Amino acid sequence: MNFLAHFHIASATQTSITGALLGDFVRGNQYLHFSPDVQLGILLHRKVDAYSDRMPYLASIRPKFKQGQRRYLGIVTDMLLDHKLSQHWSEFCSTPLTTFAHCIYQQLTPLPHMAPRYEKVRAAMSEGNWLCHYQSEEQVLYALNRISLRLKRQVDLADIGALCLQYCRPELERAITQDYPELMTQLTTWLDCQTAN
Repeated sequence: MNFLAHFHIASATQTSITGALLGDFVRGNQYLHFSPDVQLGILLHRKVDAYSDRMPYLASIRPKFKQGQRRYLGIVTDMLLDHKLSQHWSEFCSTPLTTFAHCIYQQLTPLPHMAPRYEKVRAAMSEGNWLCHYQSEEQVLYALNRISLRLKRQVDLADIGALCLQYCRPELERAITQDYPELMTQLTTWLDCQTAN
């Protein structure tokens, strides 16, 4: 799951939108430097990542890729699952995606001194309207290509993404229509336990 899913989950569970993004940039116990609501948002982000790394579809598509490509499937499928979520958006959210995206950008708290990498992404995301770009396969593949340029190893994530769309579309579809609702249920249970303590 990438940005869109994390923000949808945070919105649906009424947890911190800022924490949902900070989860990508805050390591270890650094989350303790933030307010309790942001802390919970960061922990929820980590929980989502842990679950999505174990989603059943990943095991079924892994054999379709070469060994060198498999290590990057997590990055690629996170982006593609956001693409699928955007295609099924009205099934999960009554607010239109363009309106939802604008609200998210408004809710993200600027944190230039505490989290400079977060701040850079926050500003670029809002300026480039990243969340709405998940609707287009071409935009997702373009974003994967841009990520490839930042990796230490030379790998074409857009090529892996295109192969995934060609050979794994049914699995990605099931991951959103079947596994994602299950994830939402598990997260609600987890949050109930967290807030009860």
